[in-house]
Amino acid sequence: MKCRFLLLVAALLMMCSGVKADNVLYAVVDGTTMTLKYGEIEAGAVEYQYWNSDWNVSFKGTITKAVIDASCAAYAAESYSNLFRECDKLETISGLENLNTSNNKSFSYTFSGCTVLESLDLSHFDTSELTNTKGMFAACKALSSLDLSTFDTSKVKDMMYMFYNCSALKIIIVGDNWSTASIGSESFSVDMFSECTALVGEDGTTVIDTYHYNAHTGTGGYLTKKTVTVAANTVGSDNWATYYKSNVNRQADANTTVYTAAVSGDKMTLTEISDKIIKAGQAVILKSSAASITLTSTIDDATGDFTGNVLEGVDVVTDRASGNTYYVLGKGSAGIIGFYKYERTLSANKAFYKVAAGSREYFTIEGFSTGIQEMEAVSGKKADVYYDLSGRRLAQPKKGVNIVNGKLVIIK
Repeated sequence: MKCRFLLLVAALLMMCSGVKADNVLYAVVDGTTMTLKYGEIEAGAVEYQYWNSDWNVSFKGTITKAVIDASCAAYAAESYSNLFRECDKLETISGLENLNTSNNKSFSYTFSGCTVLESLDLSHFDTSELTNTKGMFAACKALSSLDLSTFDTSKVKDMMYMFYNCSALKIIIVGDNWSTASIGSESFSVDMFSECTALVGEDGTTVIDTYHYNAHTGTGGYLTKKTVTVAANTVGSDNWATYYKSNVNRQADANTTVYTAAVSGDKMTLTEISDKIIKAGQAVILKSSAASITLTSTIDDATGDFTGNVLEGVDVVTDRASGNTYYVLGKGSAGIIGFYKYERTLSANKAFYKVAAGSREYFTIEGFSTGIQEMEAVSGKKADVYYDLSGRRLAQPKKGVNIVNGKLVIIK
């Protein structure tokens, strides 16, 4: 009995001195690379203690790359707090998809103090049990964008300091499962966006106070929607729309073609953007086989060539500047798709073409100006008013396509 008691005491002493079970999550450091592994701890390796941030103090100022081994998928912790905290030389983290987060409840200070980390792919994280994101990205001063669109924060109770001092962060993208419903009071969101001086929300909101935690998109929100829907106007067999957003790259759906525009004389020529990513600050024309167009926010770079694009846009309803003539997309009374003279306020998130003191009624779009509606064939019939396809008034109709009293007419 005495021997059994002594063995039990010895086992307890081993546990208290830091000896763990055979299979643990641990870190191996080789030069400036840290590799996280799961299994029987290797000699000389540093065990990851997820409630103790002291474990990685020795990595501060030395680690530039972190790799998460595939074996880590077998380890489902209830907390990944402090995992890379204060790794202030950490430039890249690969293998985050190997981190099993199915039981995880806490990401508090997980990446806090990673001051030179420029990007994170968190798309594989399971956040269904998540309750704590306190300080998760605090002082990540090199992050310019975060896509958290897969995050479910419906159970999160503490978002305090979550993005604190992310001074280069311009955009945070969230999906339909982003919620602050479980946050009981603003005391659990204090300084959530403090010092995020570059951050711009969906409606153009910038961070002006340190206590505000409006984590919803739309009016007053600091976040950006993952998807938006644009209604298109049907012209013949196609559907047309324009789009503009100053601070978000958005990619059009598979049914939609994205175009930039150039103007020569009375014609507008369209150039397709093959990757369908609408670059932030560029206005475009959209042509779709569907009447409803879905645009998806992305932190990916826009690789298309927007050089020479003449289209402009505004984020909010704006008065026209005096001394200029504005044109917006339309089909006109004759059913011709083009950019027509426009004399009302400029619509939010739509494109326009602006010229100084222009007199032209509209610009036709090359390659899309005919075949929009059935044309009436007549033979030398007089009409009250004649125009050519460039919008110029004619004394009499000419052979070919004319606009006669607002209708397209072929003169033979």
